[in-house]
Amino acid sequence: MIRNLDSFSRLKQQVSGSLSVGGMERLADLVRSPEGDIHYVASGRIVTGADGSVLRKLLLKVQGTLLLPGEEPDTVWSHELDIERIFVLVRSEAELPPLEAEPDDEDYLVADKELNLSELVEDEVLLDLPVSPSLDDGLDEAGPINLIGEPGDAERKNPFAALAVLKKQNH
Repeated sequence: MIRNLDSFSRLKQQVSGSLSVGGMERLADLVRSPEGDIHYVASGRIVTGADGSVLRKLLLKVQGTLLLPGEEPDTVWSHELDIERIFVLVRSEAELPPLEAEPDDEDYLVADKELNLSELVEDEVLLDLPVSPSLDDGLDEAGPINLIGEPGDAERKNPFAALAVLKKQNH
């Protein structure tokens, strides 16, 4: 928890820590294993905007590994987290710019005096999760990790293979 965002930003303070994957309630149902930690670093700073306004900013870096359920039973995908976000901290929703005016590399966050970093880190981890495991999401090109049996046991067998054998026997 950052108790005073004004001084955190003005003094360019930094806080780092780790959160247990199993301790994140919203994430717990989405991972295969609650083991492991998510590491974060949050840094504050003050920046003068183009219009001369003073902006409080929070730089957040999050790293870790999540084991996500694979498409096949008893398989998991190893998903690497490497998140870097810049937030402009505003005191109220009235200070939020229209969505089309927001820069692509920054997000606005309503936070007056305090900020719960644990919740923010969990939010960012949830937003980083792939909708479906795929190679396009940067997942391991070797494919899913088989939790039981020999390597390759997780490969799907053709459900029609037995029919093909029967068809050959009858003709």
